[in-house]
Amino acid sequence: MVMGMVARLIRVTLGGQKQPAPVRNDDVGYPERGRALPSPCPRSGHSAGTTLAASRSAASARSGPSGAPTLKFVLLTYQITTPPCQPGRFAWPAGTVMVMDPVTALQLADWRRATAALYARVREQADPAAAHALWRSGRDELMRSHPQSALPEGDPLRATGVPYWPYDPALRFAVPVEPAAEPRRLEIDTGADGVTRLEQAGWVTLPAPVGRRVALWWLDQYGGGLFLPVRDATAGGASYGGGRYVLDTAKGADLGSDGPHIVIDLNFAYHPSCRYNPRWVCPLAPAENTIGVPVNAGERLTAP
Repeated sequence: MVMGMVARLIRVTLGGQKQPAPVRNDDVGYPERGRALPSPCPRSGHSAGTTLAASRSAASARSGPSGAPTLKFVLLTYQITTPPCQPGRFAWPAGTVMVMDPVTALQLADWRRATAALYARVREQADPAAAHALWRSGRDELMRSHPQSALPEGDPLRATGVPYWPYDPALRFAVPVEPAAEPRRLEIDTGADGVTRLEQAGWVTLPAPVGRRVALWWLDQYGGGLFLPVRDATAGGASYGGGRYVLDTAKGADLGSDGPHIVIDLNFAYHPSCRYNPRWVCPLAPAENTIGVPVNAGERLTAP
């Protein structure tokens, strides 16, 4: 997922033949310095164009052994000054590699560190309702002030905090992970990040009042992690249509275990970043995690 307002591109050329510039195939592209893009939705208080300031630097070329191709790097840095309000999709030419810039890398590492520390404090609480209040407070602070918050600058939710349903102790479960007779493997296109692969780790049955079985996934990437998205009957109404996340341990969202059972507390369901900002591309709840009953707990779209 492309996080933050700065993206950097390294364009690799072999044999001195420069690859063509990135091509636009949507409303958002990478223009030269100062060129304005038509905004997909100009509105009051914003210019009709979105300006991206571009700078360019070239590293020294290094030659290999005699006859070997020359490797050159061209670093392009784009600062988005007015974020477009519709997602853009880009078609990168062959030989183009997206890399993380140092500022964004450190910010993302800090976000994940803070998230992991918050969930560690949550797991230490003896009272689940107190743990939930702690989580809400910590999450609101991150969403309000962290540079990697998905909330755009000036979003009213930075001041008010994101809305939640009240804590419902009936929606906290400690359940075993049941083996899947025929575990599924999913590949999800996540834009600039490529393909996110999910392997089914098993099934978890959520007792009444939910009374449904959902898939527990393992993120098949470096380090891995458990992933539990849920799309319930509130999706598209009181909650985001793509569903919500309950567990994403690779990013620190981990409620722990109770002996041989995994803790699933639906009061900790939260919206993925793409609910707030189209710059994020998120894996959403697949069919195995869609349930036909409402889960009136966790994060919601609007305050009651």
